[in-house]
Amino acid sequence: MSRLKHCVFDATDVGTPKVCMALARATARTLRTIVFFPVKEGRWPDDSDPSVFDDFHPDFPELTSVTLVLYDSLPPTWFAFFQHLLTSRSEHIRDLSICDYYLLTLKTLFPNPGAWSALKELTITMEKTGISLVDLPHAPSLRKLTLDTGVTTEIPDSIPEHLFPNLAYLACPYQLLPLFLPANARKQRPIRTVRLNRAYFDPNGEAKDSFTPAHIPDWDDVRVALASLPRSAGPVVNLAFYCEWFDAETFPSEIVDNVKTLEQLVIVLHYDPEDAEHLLHFGERLFAHMPRLHSFYLSDAPIKAGDVMCTFDFALRNSREERWLTEWARHTSALTEVALTTERGWRRLEDGWTIGWYF
Repeated sequence: MSRLKHCVFDATDVGTPKVCMALARATARTLRTIVFFPVKEGRWPDDSDPSVFDDFHPDFPELTSVTLVLYDSLPPTWFAFFQHLLTSRSEHIRDLSICDYYLLTLKTLFPNPGAWSALKELTITMEKTGISLVDLPHAPSLRKLTLDTGVTTEIPDSIPEHLFPNLAYLACPYQLLPLFLPANARKQRPIRTVRLNRAYFDPNGEAKDSFTPAHIPDWDDVRVALASLPRSAGPVVNLAFYCEWFDAETFPSEIVDNVKTLEQLVIVLHYDPEDAEHLLHFGERLFAHMPRLHSFYLSDAPIKAGDVMCTFDFALRNSREERWLTEWARHTSALTEVALTTERGWRRLEDGWTIGWYF
């Protein structure tokens, strides 16, 4: 394995500290990507002791991508090894993903955040705890940041301007969006893509079982967060968010001032829009004010994730959808792709709208 470049270390019964150490010794010189799924103590058949990592500091001269999936009850020496892995390559890692279940470990992994000059993509997932933003590593070149985490009750007014100054892609809970685009910033981040609350559109009709969060975001709360979008130096051109539902009659006036630069808009709903017939007027009241919007998707992803409490019945009649699309086309020439469910989509051709999947 002296030339191995990509490795996934899945710590099942045979993925012991001894095996990990032997693998690292054999491949460290050539590895570029490494994924760790360490397992907690007590399942190791070879009597491994995590103390084997004591004073074990291999050199990874080619490593640029690291993924750690961490669980509770891991011995501290595991973290010591991961800390060495990260800090020794902090000036070279370009892609870093940390999934931390039940235990806040960022301070352990980044005791001194330092300068991660090469880092371009950072993903932090924390299932049952909020994230401390001050623990994130300083990454001046970071372009893509994903924070899939709970939100603590103590949210700062903003994130220091020196942190992620070149950020272009942001995925996070809606409560954190205004922190990245504060009203009083001297220089705003150039964010172009915003994805809130795990929102996405899946044309294959599939969804992750864990899609629906415990708290379904309320539209009024999300709307307040979206007011920060025009501050981006990007500007924001792609927006996706998840909310419980919205009132189709009032929705255009509530959002139009904040989305005029969008090219793609994805909205994931838990329930049917109220007064859905007012979607007919979106062309005049919303899309006419978004001159570059070419794609508009409504997603029923929570239903696809198995949430039986969802309702998404408003978009089941082709004739009504086609009437809406024809009316929208009277007010915008840019809009060419529309889907009002993940079951099917529409494309605008020279002779009108055609149903089918093209995305």
